[in-house]
Amino acid sequence: MTTIGFILAAALLIGVPVMIDGLMDSGLDQTTKLLVGLPITAVGVVGVVLVVVGFSWGGRIARENKARREALVEEKTQVEAELRDLRARRDGLRSRQWQPRPSVPLIAVNF
Repeated sequence: MTTIGFILAAALLIGVPVMIDGLMDSGLDQTTKLLVGLPITAVGVVGVVLVVVGFSWGGRIARENKARREALVEEKTQVEAELRDLRARRDGLRSRQWQPRPSVPLIAVNF
């Protein structure tokens, strides 16, 4: 939108001088120059409006994207903390697993 606005805004450089020249003339030339300059100037004004709207919407979209990015970073941090906690619990459970230890036999066979 902003790019199109920049392209159309250049029409002001043509339309405004043609309209000013038409206002200074008289007769048929005045009418012709005003009829040619007015639409070109209108296109240029539309271009300026598109530039302004494009910049304001672009800023809003950038702020929304930044907020979304920050939320994703926060969520990633929480998930990483949860994963570290789960790994620590898993490692703790592994250390509690049964391990054979030397002990006194329950049955003694004597031959």
